[in-house]
Amino acid sequence: MLVAFFPKKYGHRGADVAAACPFQIFTLIWCSLVAISRSDSDGQCRIGFTGSGCTELDWWTLQQWPGAECNGTMFRCFRMQRDKCVDTGHRDGNWLWRHKWYSKLTYTESVKKWTFSLCSSRIVGNAPVEEGFVVPDSFCDCGSTTYKDIRKLGRNSLGPNTIGRVKPDSDLCHRLIEATSSRLVLSTGATDSSNKVTHRDCNGSIAELGAPPHDLIDW
Repeated sequence: MLVAFFPKKYGHRGADVAAACPFQIFTLIWCSLVAISRSDSDGQCRIGFTGSGCTELDWWTLQQWPGAECNGTMFRCFRMQRDKCVDTGHRDGNWLWRHKWYSKLTYTESVKKWTFSLCSSRIVGNAPVEEGFVVPDSFCDCGSTTYKDIRKLGRNSLGPNTIGRVKPDSDLCHRLIEATSSRLVLSTGATDSSNKVTHRDCNGSIAELGAPPHDLIDW
């Protein structure tokens, strides 16, 4: 009988992967490597991954404020997911045509920095929903509104804090392009004001509805 060895530090994830994989030597080696690569050295899932075997993706929300600090009334909130283009849930435009926004979030573990795009349907078009909130990658390729290498930790950082730390290691507020106060929060399972699961955390603010219609502002 062939038995796969998974280091103890990978805990139940190793057992789950072993149970799911056919007992063939090359498959077992591959599955072992997958279980290790999706975990940090302490057995925790890498940033953005969750669930048994660390194969599920977390949801995040980019929260934004109009002032110099990340407090008060939030005015925009964008749902995001690591390495996937998604419908952010944010809307703007006029009464007759509300524009959708799409985003793709990435994380560079070696330097602990975020990169993300924010693309309006006014530019890239309206994407058909393929799976839940996920849309084709092409709708997150809008060039000029891609924000690169934003610190997760330290001063002027998006966050979140490192899990398990007693002392915070992020100030949880980054001035995006030196203008918009922004924070990134884990929002898997978050609900809207009607208790519908949207995975988008607007903290109960009016930002949940999106930007006011342009024609209302003009009026």
